[in-house]
Amino acid sequence: MTNFLNLTNRIFENRWFKYAVFVFFCTIIAWLKWDHIFERDESQVLLIVIHNSNFFDLISSLGYEGSTGLWHIILWLFSKFIVITPQSASLIHFSFVVVFIWLLFFRLKIPFIFKIIFILQLSVLFNFLYVRQYILILLNILLVTLAIINKKDWQIGIFTMILMQTHLIAIPIAISFSIYYFFSEEKKYTKKILINMSFLLTGLFIAIWQLWPPDDLMVGLKTWKLDVSFYQLFVEMHKIMGDMFSTSFTLLNITLVTVLVCVLLLKNRHFELKKLIYLFGSLSVSFIAYLTIGITKYIGMNHNIFLFYTLLAFIIILFNWTDRAFNLKWYIILVPIMLFCSYQYKVQIANYRYAPFSHADEVAEFLDEHYETNPILFALESNMNSVMIYRENQTPFYSLGRNDYCYYVKWNHPSVDHLKIKTNPVKLTDLEKWFKNVPDSIWNDKPVLIISTDSNSYIIDKDGQEIIGDFKINDNISFKLIKRFEEPKANWLTEKFLIYECIKT
Repeated sequence: MTNFLNLTNRIFENRWFKYAVFVFFCTIIAWLKWDHIFERDESQVLLIVIHNSNFFDLISSLGYEGSTGLWHIILWLFSKFIVITPQSASLIHFSFVVVFIWLLFFRLKIPFIFKIIFILQLSVLFNFLYVRQYILILLNILLVTLAIINKKDWQIGIFTMILMQTHLIAIPIAISFSIYYFFSEEKKYTKKILINMSFLLTGLFIAIWQLWPPDDLMVGLKTWKLDVSFYQLFVEMHKIMGDMFSTSFTLLNITLVTVLVCVLLLKNRHFELKKLIYLFGSLSVSFIAYLTIGITKYIGMNHNIFLFYTLLAFIIILFNWTDRAFNLKWYIILVPIMLFCSYQYKVQIANYRYAPFSHADEVAEFLDEHYETNPILFALESNMNSVMIYRENQTPFYSLGRNDYCYYVKWNHPSVDHLKIKTNPVKLTDLEKWFKNVPDSIWNDKPVLIISTDSNSYIIDKDGQEIIGDFKINDNISFKLIKRFEEPKANWLTEKFLIYECIKT
């Protein structure tokens, strides 16, 4: 058994094996991103960048988005040299993925099998494919972790400041790292510590400047749910824990993390309780912040998973306290886990290839071929971005709820206040109300209606029954179903669309 474990370790720690695994994962991600279809959130960023050529207009749009804008700014800078399209944005995003995998594989000093298991996590795959700022959060968490391990004072300050600019959810994570660094230093008030804190405060100021809500922000995003019960607290904590450890993998992840932490503590000859308190106390700052945001506002599964990444970062810091070699017996547990994760990875890739994020590119191609000059009426506005970004001529769509043309979703109107009112699927009564306001100039150009959803139904009547096929809202206005773009059996979040010709007699 000893010989087998030694051989296994030599394989995993072999330099050429690491290069081969690096090339393998980069190739897989490149293959998946080659024909990756942007959905609404990914497209929103691109449309904001395209239609806000002035830098301060770009920054002013972030208050509606509720996110700090490093990803927006990166794309905006690239837009001065290249045309921003889904393809070019995917290439830029892929470059960050490659940098992240490289740093993880060749700069972080932990056993290589742990790195493979991490890369095989489905949430990591999602963040590699999903062309948004989440890869920047992953990358900067890794950079801060490396800086703390290597005691690079300036880098800690710079990367925590940058981390705050990636997303709202990254702000408490950056604060957690800074708190740990501050209290773990023996000389708390040195010049380096003060400089590090100045980076943190500067980053926080810049983030608040971007996030400051405009006066006309929709009511649902302005509202804070301050009437909180103990039951709500319990439900949100349960949700965060499930999301954090990935719902389909929770028990195994919790067990592994707990055992790993215990082993690391027992192996540490120079164990310091004070240092451990600093570590988990710092992590608790992020957890409490996420719990607060989840109860008073909203936070999704794809956000909560970053708490797990932060926990892993602190465990890596803890691992670097130890002064003994990795116990090769762990391979007995880790190799089967790696194989199981590989199977899940393969299944999820098959799901993704079968049902991509969105059918928006097909809808745009159909419109360009058959309805190039017709006005496009859209419901719901919050789902229109992905189709618009794939049109050859990115003319604005007419938002029925807003009763106006728009180039991207602006969260300042009741019709897109999805946190306050239920708008999916579309109600027939709402369509009837909205179409009363459609100008005659649009009717004269033979408009096309697109209904979009990511649920199982598109339009429901006043009794809550789904409407399938042609329909009408009164004696004068009817709709002829032209084409459906959907995949009802998809196991991956997929945007679906119906296209209707609008007929007025």
